[in-house]
Amino acid sequence: MKPEKRKGYNLFASVHTTQIETMNEYDDAPEYIKNCVNSRFRKKDGGELLILNLNRLVGDLFSYHDFTVAFDTVVSEIGIEEYAIKRIDMRFDSYDSDHYREYQKLNRYLISMLACAYETKNNYKTDGLFSQRQISVAIKSDDFEIENYDREVKNQNTGNVTEQAKSRLEERSKRKDRSTVWKVDDLEEIFCKMWFRRWDRAYKCMELTQKKYNEALAKIYYEDKDKKPAVFKSVSEFLRRYQDCIFTRKQLIDLLNRIGVENPETAAKNFKNRSGIEFFSKSDIKYAINQIKKSTLRYFEKVS
Repeated sequence: MKPEKRKGYNLFASVHTTQIETMNEYDDAPEYIKNCVNSRFRKKDGGELLILNLNRLVGDLFSYHDFTVAFDTVVSEIGIEEYAIKRIDMRFDSYDSDHYREYQKLNRYLISMLACAYETKNNYKTDGLFSQRQISVAIKSDDFEIENYDREVKNQNTGNVTEQAKSRLEERSKRKDRSTVWKVDDLEEIFCKMWFRRWDRAYKCMELTQKKYNEALAKIYYEDKDKKPAVFKSVSEFLRRYQDCIFTRKQLIDLLNRIGVENPETAAKNFKNRSGIEFFSKSDIKYAINQIKKSTLRYFEKVS
């Protein structure tokens, strides 16, 4: 990744939505308070599940302190005294319209590394039906999810005219163990410790991630190379089609070797020169992960 592009990977962290479980009765409240309650679901045990978006109270909350003030205000107004957080989502936003396209390959790599680190099974990519352009990449497990999506496209599709973000990377934490009770006081533990450990583990899975992609790409190549009508007419066309799944020169050489290309080192160099395919170094990935961590720490007012 070019140095100037790497410096442009800037993110602004804030909590998006919070799901809480409670046995308290939901009291009537002023409209501006009720506007913060996205959804209510009655549970079988008689309690309720509430989905809160506290950014609707006074605007986007870019600090943990502001979030806690808003949380206390809303739960007090609706009569909640006892609660447990079931799920909470931290969003990392960019307000640049070009950000999603510029960094979708990088974010895909980061998310794929997490998928390999935790062997997640529910992994998917979504493209626009007509545009054929990627609009989201996500993985989901029992205790966490992460998604990178084109927030600008979502705004257009939902008619949301108040959301300013154009691109979003979202960490979602889910309480798997019912014996554990998460409160607002636990947010720093959830996002600064649990998620930081996940990113550290993911960083160690770069080569495994490349290997998994190459195994899948080689399988696609051999399944499709002789199909009629032709799916691709040359190795170069195949590589251009799947270049968002190729993250390093070393990975490209390995893939070319797997599909039987002679002199794969020379072929990789020639393809790079002709196509301008983007590669990422270990320092690129370390920088991106550190930016996510720095944004998180800034939200909790641990760094300036």
